[in-house]
Amino acid sequence: EVEYTLSSGLGTKTVYAYLKDMAGNISPEVIDTIELDTSKPTGNSISINNNDTYTTSTSVTLTLSSSGATKMCISNTSTCSDWEDYATSKSHTLTSGLGTKTVYVQYKDAAGNISEVVNDTISLVEKLTVPTQSGTLTYTGSSQTPSWSNYNSSKMTIGGTTSGTNAGSYNATFTPKTNYIWSDGTTGAKTVAWIIGKASGSLSISPTSLSI
Repeated sequence: EVEYTLSSGLGTKTVYAYLKDMAGNISPEVIDTIELDTSKPTGNSISINNNDTYTTSTSVTLTLSSSGATKMCISNTSTCSDWEDYATSKSHTLTSGLGTKTVYVQYKDAAGNISEVVNDTISLVEKLTVPTQSGTLTYTGSSQTPSWSNYNSSKMTIGGTTSGTNAGSYNATFTPKTNYIWSDGTTGAKTVAWIIGKASGSLSISPTSLSI
């Protein structure tokens, strides 16, 4: 076995060899060819769940593309050593925990040329139910604050009118914190009405309809 340097330039390379014995007799030539390819795979890409912004599951689908690749290496980190056959679609599991997730891939061709690392990101989030007033409030003459079902202060913020004294309807607002979304896929503030009911036997008079 000997090392040999091929001529420069891509394409098919032919190597000729001759053998000579101790008496100086030279054999007929023997020939072998090999394809010299030093070009990395091109057009490399990856997308998670068709470029969705959010996912609520660690199980996702990757869409993969590369020109010239025969192998690929997919990882949740920027380094990878587990090569597998190239495919245009593959199921994948993200790391646990809410937040931005990145999936990396490299492609390799039959000659062993490896592409640069490409990646895509997606946010792993939790869906929330909009809070509603829990129980009832009745006018007492003192300030009161409603109780809420589906309210979790670690996952959302509350604003608007959150306490009241007079009987009537009030509006509170709820906004998801980072990595949380409403069940309809939105992240904006939701306005929720809550009520203080009239006390039993009380009388309400509207100034606009009172005549003296």
